[in-house]
Amino acid sequence: MTGERQKLPPYGRHPAIASGGLVMIYCGSRAFKLAAPTDNRVPSVVYPKNTDPALYRWPVEGHDVLIFPKDEEPMKINILIIELLNQGAARVIIAGAPDECGRVPRTVYERPA
Repeated sequence: MTGERQKLPPYGRHPAIASGGLVMIYCGSRAFKLAAPTDNRVPSVVYPKNTDPALYRWPVEGHDVLIFPKDEEPMKINILIIELLNQGAARVIIAGAPDECGRVPRTVYERPA
C-alpha cells in the first residue's frame, strides 16, 4: 500500500465495520445523509463524487459490499469495484434503479480465488 492511500472514506470509522458482514457504499447527492451512522443499521460509507477510489483505504477486507451508484459515472463505479476487490472485498454488489414493479436489479462481482 502506498503512503497516499491512508485516508478512510467518509464514515469509514463506523465501529460495526470491524464486526464483519455487509458494508454499504452510497454515491450521489444524498450520500452523506443516507450513510450517516446510527446504532441500528448496516455500516455505510460514502464514495465522494469526483474523487479517485484509489486514494482511500476502504474498510472492506472480507466483507460483502453493496454499492448504490446514484449520480455517479459508470466508469468511476467500475474503478471503485476494482479497487474494492483489490483491497479484499469478498463480493461487490451493484444495486440498480428499481423497475416498474419495484424489483431492484443487481450485478455481483466476486473476488477471484
